Amino acid sequence: MKINPETIFDVLKELKISAEEANKAITKMERLEKAANAEKPKEPKPKKQFLVLLYTDAKGEIGSDPVASVVQMPEEANHNTLLEMIGNAAEEFHSTRKGKKHRVKTVGEALEGVGSKFFKTYGVVVKTKTPVMAVRTDNTLPASKE
Repeated sequence: MKINPETIFDVLKELKISAEEANKAITKMERLEKAANAEKPKEPKPKKQFLVLLYTDAKGEIGSDPVASVVQMPEEANHNTLLEMIGNAAEEFHSTRKGKKHRVKTVGEALEGVGSKFFKTYGVVVKTKTPVMAVRTDNTLPASKE
């Protein structure tokens, strides 16, 4: 809890503590606060990798207008476990009151309907809640028009 030093000084003055003693107390509190803040080492944020989930039909084929969602997961995690992580988050969601009312059946529904707090436990961050269009490419640039 942060308290303004002037407020502390006023309280100490009300308690009939001399101004010299009050200044000593405030100075000591400021030193203690600085020492406490210096002791807290900041943990580095874990690096995350971007993944694109390309939606296919039931046969595993990509339609004429492919759509995808973008997610992030920890870099050290195996990308093949992403669907399992999404499924686990959906199961946790289903155990809530809202999840019992609005059950999700597909990965797309899970990414749209399940809250970020369920994905957070698995280190997954959904970057696009709604699917985005994917463009096919053969990885060559078109010839310039000269």
